Amino acid sequence: MNALLMVGAAQALFFSILIFNKKSKTNADLILGLWLITLAVYLAVFYVILLNPIEYYYLGIVDSLILPLISIWLFLYTKTVSAPSGKFKNSWLFHFFSIIAANTTLFPYYFSSKEKQLPVIQNIAELDRSLIIGIVTNFIVFTGYIVASYIELNKHKKRIHLNFSFENDIDLTWLKYLVYAITVIGILITLLLPFMITNRIHFFVVDKIVGVLLVVFIFFLGFRGFNQGNIFQSTSSGFIESNIEDDKEVDLLKGDQMADELHGYMIKNKPYLNSKLTLYDLSSALNWQTQDLSTHLNKFRNTNFYEFINYYRIEEVKKMLKKEHKTYTILAIAFECGFNSKASFNRIFKNATGLTPTQYINS
Repeated sequence: MNALLMVGAAQALFFSILIFNKKSKTNADLILGLWLITLAVYLAVFYVILLNPIEYYYLGIVDSLILPLISIWLFLYTKTVSAPSGKFKNSWLFHFFSIIAANTTLFPYYFSSKEKQLPVIQNIAELDRSLIIGIVTNFIVFTGYIVASYIELNKHKKRIHLNFSFENDIDLTWLKYLVYAITVIGILITLLLPFMITNRIHFFVVDKIVGVLLVVFIFFLGFRGFNQGNIFQSTSSGFIESNIEDDKEVDLLKGDQMADELHGYMIKNKPYLNSKLTLYDLSSALNWQTQDLSTHLNKFRNTNFYEFINYYRIEEVKKMLKKEHKTYTILAIAFECGFNSKASFNRIFKNATGLTPTQYINS
C-alpha cells in the first residue's frame, strides 16, 4: 500500500514536469501542473503519516484539505481549458478561501495539543461536534465545485456546437469522465462518513481507499491532460460563446437573402467536406460576421453550426451510399463527406434518419 502511494506521487510529479516543459504551455496547462503537484504532496504526506501516525500526527491537516482542494483545481482547470480566451482571472483565486471557510471548525483541533489529537488518530475517542461540522462542510464545498465543473463542461458542449462542425478531441469527454470518477470517490466517502463519525471505521482505512483511487486518477489526468491541445486555436475574436443577439428583432427579408446565399454557397462549394470546418471559416468565406451567421442559423433554421453542417454531410453520405456503397466502405464514405469519427457519424446518421447506415442501404 505504502509503495503504491509513492508510485502515485512520483507519477504526479513526472506528469507535472512534462507539462511545465511543454513548448507552448497554456494557462490550463499551468493549472493542471499545480493540481498534479498538489496530489503528489498529498500522497507523499499520507505515506509519511502511515509510517508513523503518532510522530507525524500534526500532518493530519493535509488530509482535511485535499478533497475540497482537488475539486477547486478541477473547477479552475475545467473553466480555463474550455474558455475561448484560455485566460485565468485573478478573481478566481478567491475560490481557495472556501477551503478556509470549510475548515473553520477543524483548525482549532489541528492546532491543539498532541494529547488532544492522538485519541482521535488512534480511533479511541469520539469525534466532537466541531470535527463533525468540519467534515460535513468540507464535503459541501467538494460537492459544490464538482457540480460547478459539470455545469462548465455542459456549457463547453454548447459552445463547441456553436463554433465547430466536429467534436472529436475537443469535447473534453475525458474530463467529464474524470468528473464522474471524482464524484464516485465523493459518494463512497459520503456513504462511509457515518461509520467514521461513530468510530466503526477508522478514517485511515477510508484514506487508503481514496489514495489507491487517486493513483489511478492521476495517471489518466496526467496522460490526457498532457495531450489535450488548445481547443480554440484561432484568434479568440473569431469564436462566439452564445447567441447574444437572439433577442434582437429579425429582418425577415434580410434573413431570406442570407438563407439563399448560404444555401447556394453550401451546394456549390461544399465546405462541409472539410472535417475541421469552423464557424469562423464559413463566415469568413461568406464575408459575414461570425455572430451574424450563428444568429441566422439560430433564428431562421432553429439550429446551431454543428447540426447545420452535419445535416449537409448526412445528405452527402446518403447520396454516396446510393451510388458507391458497393465500391467503398461506409466508413470511407463518411470520412469522404467530412466526418472524422466513426462514433459521431453513426450517432448523427441514426438521429437524422432513424436508421443505421447499413439499414439505410438495405432499405
